[in-house]
Amino acid sequence: MVKRLIRWVVPILFFATILSVMIGFRHLETLEANEMRVIEEFRQRWVRETDGPGLMRMQETFWGEWVVSSNANGYFGPDYHASQAGDGSASFTWTFQVKQAGKYNIHVNYAAAFDRASNAPYTVSYSGGTATELVDQRTGGGRWISIGTYDFQEGEEVTVTLTNNTDGAVIADAIRITEEGNSSNKLILDNRNPNQGFEPVQQAPQQQPNPEQAGEGENDPQQSADGQNEQQPGVQLAPPQQP
Repeated sequence: MVKRLIRWVVPILFFATILSVMIGFRHLETLEANEMRVIEEFRQRWVRETDGPGLMRMQETFWGEWVVSSNANGYFGPDYHASQAGDGSASFTWTFQVKQAGKYNIHVNYAAAFDRASNAPYTVSYSGGTATELVDQRTGGGRWISIGTYDFQEGEEVTVTLTNNTDGAVIADAIRITEEGNSSNKLILDNRNPNQGFEPVQQAPQQQPNPEQAGEGENDPQQSADGQNEQQPGVQLAPPQQP
């Protein structure tokens, strides 16, 4: 009786095993057709998270005559750099490295005033070439102003340069780089951020200009509590100090 039962059960189990394997392979084919794209997206996201941020801050540099100020409201961090209108010999450059290829939006912030440049030239230099966007710094201060969307390649260094080839005082304050469709991959570069371990590098001898010639008065500085915070640009966390 037992032998007869085994004779019937073993073929049934064998057939069931073969059928399960066939169904499994069929499901795998369906999975590859319909779901592998989603799985790959999650895999790439996991790799990005474990590898760290997709953008890395490099060191800021400037040439020519600039003065550090916090006279006007609307700046990001503790202060900003100002230069009077000139022939473009004064320049400020922010540099960052792209660790993850993609489309990136670049925005700028500055402290606006009536005597600012109406044509502040921000030039983005990257593997795809150079592009210059003119920004009216007389208005729109204290918020992020777009200077374009760019395709960046993995590993490349990108620079954003602002010069004083303008019709008024020009302000170098902060830029923000954000990956399109992935707001968590974001980097904000201030004009100076000691909390990140960098100071702007003066690459050429300079004389300090008269602050009023650069559109800046002698008021006491307004300092934010933390130059590395995620506050909205221009929000001051401490009132002006009294002399």
